[in-house]
Amino acid sequence: MRKFDEDFYSLKAATSDLIARCGGQARAGAIVGVSQQHMSRIAIRDDGSMLTIVGKLALEAECGEPLLTRAEAKLLGYR
Repeated sequence: MRKFDEDFYSLKAATSDLIARCGGQARAGAIVGVSQQHMSRIAIRDDGSMLTIVGKLALEAECGEPLLTRAEAKLLGYR
């Protein structure tokens, strides 16, 4: 697997975990202000849709843990 693919899938996995910890796609969509259908696309592993920075911050604030930020920092070599 190419490095880009590994990085992309690690971010998608963290995004999916974040959505699940916020109560699922419908609740996460309501928090971010998007439809459940759009949140579903964001959670799908092979779809290119990603959370906006504002959406990411809103979901991380809701669940109380920086899951996606932590995954992004890890990709940059931080802990």
